[in-house]
Amino acid sequence: MKGLYTNYAGSDILKDCACELAKFCDFDMAKLRAVTILLPTRRAIRTFEELLLDQFDMDTIFLPNLMAVGDIEMARDDEDDIIPPLKPIAGIERILSIMPFIKKHDDSEKSYDARWRQAREMLKLIDLLQTEGLTPYALKELDIKTDMAAHWQKSGGLFVTITNDWLASLESTNRINKAAARIMHIERLTQHYRDNTPQNPIWFIGSTGSIMAVRDLMRAILALPQGIVFLPGLDKEMPEEAWQDIPPSHPQAILKNTSAFLGYEDRRHIQYWPSLDKDKMIHRAQFLSSALSPHPKMMDKGFDNISLVMAANRQEELNSIAQICLEHKQINPSKKIVIVSNDARLPVKLKSILNSYGYNVDASMGEKPSDTDIGVMINHIIALFNSRDDDPILSLWTLLKNPLFMSDWYKGRGATLQKIENDYLCDPLITPSSLEETISLFPKTIADIFNEYNIKYNNSYKIGEWAEIVMQTLPHFINVKTGQSRQIMIQVKDALEPISLLKSDTLKLPFHDVAPIITDHLNNIAIRQKFSADNQKTIYMLGTLEARLIQSDLTIMANLNENIWPDTPAPNPYLSRGMRHAIGLPDSERHAALSGHDFWQAFLSGDIIMTSSKRDGDTPALPSRWLLRLQSVTSDKTWEAITERGNRFIENYNARHEATTITPALPPAPIAYISQSPKSFYVTHVELWRHDPYSFWAKHIARLRKPYEFLGGINAATRGSVWHDILEQFVKSFDPDSTPETQQKCFDEAVSNTLKSNNVPDHMIRLWQSRLAGQRTHILNLERARRIDTKPWKLEERFEGTIEGLTVKAKADRVDITKGRDNLIVSDYKTGAMPSKTNIKAGYACQLSLLALILPKNVLRLDYIDIKGGANTPKPVTMEWDEVFALETSGGFSNWHKIFFADKTPFSSYADFGKMHQAKATDYLQLARFDEWGAGADNDSEVA
Repeated sequence: MKGLYTNYAGSDILKDCACELAKFCDFDMAKLRAVTILLPTRRAIRTFEELLLDQFDMDTIFLPNLMAVGDIEMARDDEDDIIPPLKPIAGIERILSIMPFIKKHDDSEKSYDARWRQAREMLKLIDLLQTEGLTPYALKELDIKTDMAAHWQKSGGLFVTITNDWLASLESTNRINKAAARIMHIERLTQHYRDNTPQNPIWFIGSTGSIMAVRDLMRAILALPQGIVFLPGLDKEMPEEAWQDIPPSHPQAILKNTSAFLGYEDRRHIQYWPSLDKDKMIHRAQFLSSALSPHPKMMDKGFDNISLVMAANRQEELNSIAQICLEHKQINPSKKIVIVSNDARLPVKLKSILNSYGYNVDASMGEKPSDTDIGVMINHIIALFNSRDDDPILSLWTLLKNPLFMSDWYKGRGATLQKIENDYLCDPLITPSSLEETISLFPKTIADIFNEYNIKYNNSYKIGEWAEIVMQTLPHFINVKTGQSRQIMIQVKDALEPISLLKSDTLKLPFHDVAPIITDHLNNIAIRQKFSADNQKTIYMLGTLEARLIQSDLTIMANLNENIWPDTPAPNPYLSRGMRHAIGLPDSERHAALSGHDFWQAFLSGDIIMTSSKRDGDTPALPSRWLLRLQSVTSDKTWEAITERGNRFIENYNARHEATTITPALPPAPIAYISQSPKSFYVTHVELWRHDPYSFWAKHIARLRKPYEFLGGINAATRGSVWHDILEQFVKSFDPDSTPETQQKCFDEAVSNTLKSNNVPDHMIRLWQSRLAGQRTHILNLERARRIDTKPWKLEERFEGTIEGLTVKAKADRVDITKGRDNLIVSDYKTGAMPSKTNIKAGYACQLSLLALILPKNVLRLDYIDIKGGANTPKPVTMEWDEVFALETSGGFSNWHKIFFADKTPFSSYADFGKMHQAKATDYLQLARFDEWGAGADNDSEVA
């Protein structure tokens, strides 16, 4: 069986290879152990092991020597005792090792974590260079002075200098970069095969040979007595004329170059691997080959079992994928469903839907920790102790309220948190300004625990020591309840452990420099959760490379849009596209060819459902080039049928989740009985009642309270309260006979003392003082004018009386009494919207008119004083008070009470009857279903 092979279209490569291997060894495990099998990925190895067990029909067998090409490790030679082997440097250690060279040569001012990110980008480019067999010296061959822009000259030169110094440093300490180590191992294995000519069977299965070192290994294996190389998905049926014209971006381009490098210019000399499914996909293969051919032609076969979901947007595409999985699993639970995509976020989004139906999503690419509950908790802990965190109090509260927090620290945790939240964190004037102040609100035993860690995190340590501290902190704060949570915590610990071992770095850093690094490192590892081997409850999610050799009953090819499949190579800040091309780095065409070959393999694997989106967020999304090529060789009628089969899943999802008819709900209109009437009425409550009866009912009869804004800023109500305190203190201390300078000082002291007594933050004090300074002159002039004929009688005083048998209460901002005549002037300071005289007369702004009715002395007039700050002159709205006005106010209030409580008129929402109503009822618009019936509702609806 020596030679170069490929597979029949649609055949199961690994299954066919396992079958032939078992026959080749005569089902003798001694012979099987002598065979070496090279595969592209670890998942392919695991799948191959399972298939061998099926072939031998045994629970346990002696396996052949299985190696993943990217992780080749060889036994040490005698030479290694004389020349110690180079030790690879990887992970966080190599980032730390290159950072001193970045600091040495890059004179730009950057934070520690910014240099960390810079090191990561440099290492990506170094890995790419070494994987392609290039060195940074290749950059010196570029004519960067004449061909490149100045910033590319600078960045390219900086990269060469830093990289050469770093690699020289590694060499002096007998270390080697991980990418170079991988290529070195492949080259060493290649040389081993050439020098020793192994006689045992060596099979290389499933690689396309896109990397030169791998191609060289293939050639060495083919030269062995029992060497076999298996190129997956080579198109032997494409006409020779088209084969010679395929462009570099064609899915077959890399296979063409590899086979030519191996000495097989003529595809006819490449053999088909034996398979029982050799005719399974012949028509579909012809369809695909013609579509992607440089000389395409229309096809009339190969469309069976192919569907296309053309979704309107990404969310609809996600919903349709979930619907496909559910429908097929309900019909045949044992069906193996594989989703193939380049979108790393798809498993997380899909899991949130399928888990609710009892299905697991087994994603080969894993999850980011930040997409798991444990990972979110870890980010909260790191943010809590990061002194640069924008809001450590919010981080603390988020942590404490998380179900995964160590709830056994103290009993009654929920009640304690609720009390602190209600008493301190919902009032912006007394909210603690620091983490330490917040912690002091807890019982001493709990505060001591937090303070112990807080003190530790305010020191400086080496990065390795910081990782160790974080590892010690996490178990103390996180309660791991489930097996999956324990799995994630173990993997997080494994990711932090290599960092904690880095004690040689002498640089001590504060945690705010290290926190972004640890967070970034943890959020870039892949969390892989273990599921039970129950195929009936599992949906498999594979990356395009891993799916190359995996067969399934149903393959969902997801996200078939440009920039996703094929995806766009990430740009690098050190080399322009022209520089990359000049030194021989792979370009976008080769990247597209690799992606196209993955598409080729997935498309020839049984039942196929492809999905694509017309929009991605707010922008149009282009269909994948492979989809467009398929459509180009298909008749409109056939393509419409393919699309209709796919879009059926969108229709089924909508039918399952959307109501067939939507009947708009009528606006709420509750009624109340006289027994439910409040015992007393505050004038502000009556004013709300006049503006919007429903809001009055919700707040004062149903007693529904709007939740306090947690850690909210100073809002309009708070500003008004502070303003009233300032004016109360100012009016009390104002001396009309003093000098203007003294009066001005009196105002400034009232402002300063009030702001400090209300715990207004320092930066807000300066802002308030600036605004109030512009109002000072106007307020002083207004106060001087009022003191000519009046003097203050009551300030911030509470009054109570009866109106037509109803008890009314009020708090007066200010009541002045005229000199000599004993008449009252009732005033209300307005920091918000000023009422118009029309609204006051109509009873919508009835606060002062109701107050006037219960005052013990004769009222002369009502004054609404506008004080909004800034340079605007206060403009009072004045209403003369007389018997007619008093009778209208008294009768109107009594009748208003009778209409609702005696006559049982519904408390409907008036929030939509003009701006003057809506402004007073915003807290209850959602309960009133304002979006359904209000100004923004559909005018054609039944309730409009």
